[in-house]
Amino acid sequence: FKQQCPLPVVILTCWFILLGKLVGQDTICLGLNVDGRIEDLQETAGLLTKCLPFVCSLHPQQSIRKLLAQTQETYNALHAHQLSFAPDRPENASALSSLPYPFGFEWREYPAPVIGGTTSFTVQQWESYAEPFQLKLVALSDDNTITLHFHFDQSVLRTEQIQRIANQFSVLIAHIIAQPEQLLERLVILSPAEQQLLMTFNQQLSDYPHELCLHQLFEQ
Repeated sequence: FKQQCPLPVVILTCWFILLGKLVGQDTICLGLNVDGRIEDLQETAGLLTKCLPFVCSLHPQQSIRKLLAQTQETYNALHAHQLSFAPDRPENASALSSLPYPFGFEWREYPAPVIGGTTSFTVQQWESYAEPFQLKLVALSDDNTITLHFHFDQSVLRTEQIQRIANQFSVLIAHIIAQPEQLLERLVILSPAEQQLLMTFNQQLSDYPHELCLHQLFEQ
C-alpha cells in the first residue's frame, strides 16, 4: 500500500469512506488544508495556509484500490494548482451545514530540529485554522509515527461521539489494510463487540402458542 500510495492519501481516503458511511451520502466535500508553500514560496515568512474544496464520489461497487487512485489524482491536482485557487463554496458542497466545509482534513509533517551550536529548536505544537468546520481530521507525521487528532465543534458534537468516530476509524483502517481489494459496500466500521451488541438488540424472536388465532393472542 505504502509503496503505491502516499500515506496522506491513504488516510484521507479512509476519512472520506468513514464520513460517507456516517452521513449516508455517496458524495462528500471537505476542506483540504494546504500550506501554500510551493515553488518560490518555501522561505516566505508568514501564514500562507488555505483551504481547498475536495469532492469525493463514493460508489458502493468500487474497490478501495480504485478509490485510492481516484483520491490521489485529485489530491495531486489540488496541490499543483493551489496558488491559483479562489476559495468559493462549491455548488455540490454538503447540505448538512451552512459552513463552506463542515468536514476537514490536514496532513502535517513536523520539520527536523534546527541545531545551532549547542542549542536545538524543535516544533512542539502546530495548529492552523483556515476555515471553520464541524469535524476535522489532522494527521501529524513525526519520523516513523503518525498521530491522528479529531478537532470538532463542541456546540455540534460531544466528546463521546468523537471517541466513537475515532474507534470506527481505527476499525476501518485495519479492514482496508487487510483487504485493499474489498468493495466499499462491504467495509465495516463497527468493532466485533459493537456488531455482537447490534445482533443482540435485533434478536426479537420469542415463542408463542401456534394453535391460537391472532385475536386470541391479543386477548391474552
